[in-house]
Amino acid sequence: MRQGGRPPPAAPDEPLRFVLDYAQARGAAWERRDDTTLLLLPDALQADLDLPEELIVTADPEAAREEGAVLLIHGHPIVDRAASAALNCADVGFSRLPWPASIPPPATELVLRARAALGVDHGKLDATGTPPVEAYLPVLRVGAMVSYSASLEDRFQEREEVWIDARTCLPLEAPMRAHVASQSLEAGIDPARPMLDSGLLAALATAHTLIEGRASARRAELSGQARAAREEELRRAATYYATALESIAARAATAPQERRGLLASQAEVTITERDRRLAEIEERFEPRHEIQPFRLHLVAVPALSMPVSVRRGDRAFPLTVTWVPGGVGFLPLRCPHCGDSSPLVAGRDRLGCRTCIPRPAVEPAPTAWRQEHPQGSSEDRASNVAARSPEPQRPVAPARSPARQGGQPPASKPRRATRPATATKGAVRHGAGDERLFKVGAKLATAFWDAAALGCRWRGKATAAHSPMSALARLYGTQGPFRAIGVPPGALPLDMVVRETQPHPTSPHTTSGLLATSAGSFFYTLRWQVAQGDPVVGEVLPHLCPDGALVAASSLPTIVARELLNPPPPRTPLDPVETQVWEETAGIMGLSFVLRCLAQWWQIRAAAGTESHAPGVMAAAIVERARARAGLRPRTPGQSTLWSPDPSSIQGAKAGIDRLIGAPDARPW
Repeated sequence: MRQGGRPPPAAPDEPLRFVLDYAQARGAAWERRDDTTLLLLPDALQADLDLPEELIVTADPEAAREEGAVLLIHGHPIVDRAASAALNCADVGFSRLPWPASIPPPATELVLRARAALGVDHGKLDATGTPPVEAYLPVLRVGAMVSYSASLEDRFQEREEVWIDARTCLPLEAPMRAHVASQSLEAGIDPARPMLDSGLLAALATAHTLIEGRASARRAELSGQARAAREEELRRAATYYATALESIAARAATAPQERRGLLASQAEVTITERDRRLAEIEERFEPRHEIQPFRLHLVAVPALSMPVSVRRGDRAFPLTVTWVPGGVGFLPLRCPHCGDSSPLVAGRDRLGCRTCIPRPAVEPAPTAWRQEHPQGSSEDRASNVAARSPEPQRPVAPARSPARQGGQPPASKPRRATRPATATKGAVRHGAGDERLFKVGAKLATAFWDAAALGCRWRGKATAAHSPMSALARLYGTQGPFRAIGVPPGALPLDMVVRETQPHPTSPHTTSGLLATSAGSFFYTLRWQVAQGDPVVGEVLPHLCPDGALVAASSLPTIVARELLNPPPPRTPLDPVETQVWEETAGIMGLSFVLRCLAQWWQIRAAAGTESHAPGVMAAAIVERARARAGLRPRTPGQSTLWSPDPSSIQGAKAGIDRLIGAPDARPW
């Protein structure tokens, strides 16, 4: 018996209502009894849901506990089986909205509304004298259940629904969707009014494309939430196998000759097992999604189809517009020439859109940054840049046309011959396959870390001019790559893994991965681009860097932050500007930031006019420029001696630097 005094439960929640509605649609009957419901199932439904003929269900946990009723909540097997059965049955049908009783506006008023809602470039909408036609607009409603898998443990299900104009294959805008969803539907076809022509197959393909696009975007969002767990799994696995390989290498160094072959085989097996394990982790966290359609409705919506003409001067082009009553207005149009959904344009000889009748081409502005192939040493390149005068040349006044002699026109000026530009051989073009770009990045990263592991200096021709990589090689030589990603001195490189290569149209490409050492695994990113057909490295960072921004050193792993904030002293002496930059920023912003500052200074050091600024002013200007490009905070406690007390002198130095090497935003670092 139920205990007295307990308040009545709230109305049944969604899972209970869904099961009751589904069972009733399949021929079942149910009767409400206070907080519980008696459900009587037919034979077919009993077999489908694996349930007895009589079942007492409820949405109240207390009633389920006291009276032994089945508690129907989200995740219950009965709810899941009913949902799966409903999805497998599919919801397909045809319906129409009732025709409104209001009187539609006259044709002249509709034309005025069409001019305001559907503007045509270089054209004007006019009435043709033909009255609007009452007809039904075919609207396709498609629903699907999307199952997402961000990992083996993280699985989600969400519902997606799209409404498509079956004539133009364009998705309905929000006012139109709200209008259709708020109306009651009627069955059958209205014999008094026709249905506008439609392309159901094309509309269905468009609906699938929209749902697939939404699902892909949602899958990427969900996979981002599992990225931290994936990175941690990969890091732990790489560290484990790196430690195992280090142990094998240590034993092989002291083992007798007859055991070294066995240890070498053991190391090879360990490497194979490591690769298998890393691939297994990648597959485990590989995002997936599956689309299961369950609804396909064709809804007939009352509309007025009105022929109009688009006039440009004395030329007129026919066009048909569609108006939907109920506050919706005119529906978007497709181009009658190319089928695009861009705004319409009345051309000289036809009606088109901004896609097929484009505006006159404008000469593109030069790109913000162009990498030149380095020639010679970094000092020579800085001298070459500095040799160019920072002052712009004055424009030469145009010469006057010579007076005509003897009624003859002056001789025309010979035109300079031009030739089309040719693509650089071997360059990686944006838009090429990701597989090709990954191969180039993987080959570059492998060669880069092989050279570092063998103690060889990275080639000067494969280093971008005036880059942090050139500064790194000058400061630390062959040990520079390890210092850049925070590897402690004395740690031995064991192996490296290339994870991914990302293309960037306006900045260097990035190739990232893991470097396994005897001190653990360290993340790396190589920023590189193609110059005259060959990839050149511009920067080595311990974190991802898609747009040139730096991550604060204090936010990196502890061992990496310690090495970057306490870098070894340079092997070459520093001048006053370099000394101030080093002393005031190395322990606060880290080695990655210092390398960017020194790369700038070495590019402008030999330029005429920079000697007019004091070392402190020049150092402050360089640091402010690099900080703005890196996206770091302007001031940090402890930077008291670097910043000049005269802000105007810093601004003057920054303006001079901008004239020499360009604005900070125009640089990749």
